[in-house]
Amino acid sequence: AEVTWTSSDSSIATVDSNGNVTGLSIGDTTITVNSTNGGSQTVTVKVTKTLTATYVKQGTGVSTIGKTTDSCKLTSSNKISCTVTSPSITVNSDFTAVGWNTNKDATTGTAVGELLTLTDNATYYSISYKKAIVYNITYTKQGTGVTSIGKTTDSCTIAPAYNNNTQASTCSVIAPTISVSAGYTAIGWSTGKDALTGIASNNNITLSSDATYYSISRKDAITLKALWNANGATLSSSTTSSCTL
Repeated sequence: AEVTWTSSDSSIATVDSNGNVTGLSIGDTTITVNSTNGGSQTVTVKVTKTLTATYVKQGTGVSTIGKTTDSCKLTSSNKISCTVTSPSITVNSDFTAVGWNTNKDATTGTAVGELLTLTDNATYYSISYKKAIVYNITYTKQGTGVTSIGKTTDSCTIAPAYNNNTQASTCSVIAPTISVSAGYTAIGWSTGKDALTGIASNNNITLSSDATYYSISRKDAITLKALWNANGATLSSSTTSSCTL
């Protein structure tokens, strides 16, 4: 007896004279074989497409990721997209895991454990950042001639560094004012309380750690003059002389 093969929807799958089925698009179709002796058999063929998500570990602070690949299938009931669950990201103590993104330079992403929707094969990159660093500075008023200072504390923040970017090592604050009594001069600020020089008020102080700065000032020089009176006699030299303290 001779047999013939047919597909109920040849846009989904075709079948040749030997019964070989070729899938063409996602969906279901019925393959029927008929025999000249009157026999007939049918089978439902489900054509699916497997989509793969590839996970790439990146960032100096990322130690491990939960998996490197995952997959889901497009079927007759979901022909457009399917979902996978994003894997874990383990980071070092001074880093924070953000999630997963197809853009390796992104600063946001789908959080760990959330669904990723695939419409095609895709590569996802781990997104993380090194935490912001805050440096604190304390200003100490010293010197009998210093009446007040503009502030006693301040801080600056080094911004987070994402993925493979290098975090800055310093940040800066503005040195506060130093008010002094008459006869004194404000010099500036120094980490050495016995310093003779310093960073002037309203200039940048660069911090690479917490720090204490002391107000530096000086008492202005005093010039003393002596007037010589010979009581009518003739002086052999100048009638005045001076010295500076």
